[in-house]
Amino acid sequence: MIAEGPLAGIIARAIFVVDKNGKIVYKQIVPEITEEPNYEEVLNAVKSAL
Repeated sequence: MIAEGPLAGIIARAIFVVDKNGKIVYKQIVPEITEEPNYEEVLNAVKSAL
C-alpha cells in the first residue's frame, strides 16, 4: 500500500474502458501496485469500444 502522496491508500492498479454509451466494457485490476497492466489487452479493448 502506498502510504503518502496523491496515491496514498492505493493497493492495486486498475484500468476501465468505457464505451460511448457509458458502459464499462473492460476492466483490469492488477493485484500488485508494482506490476504493469497488460497494455496490449487494454488497447485492444479500447479499439473494440470505438
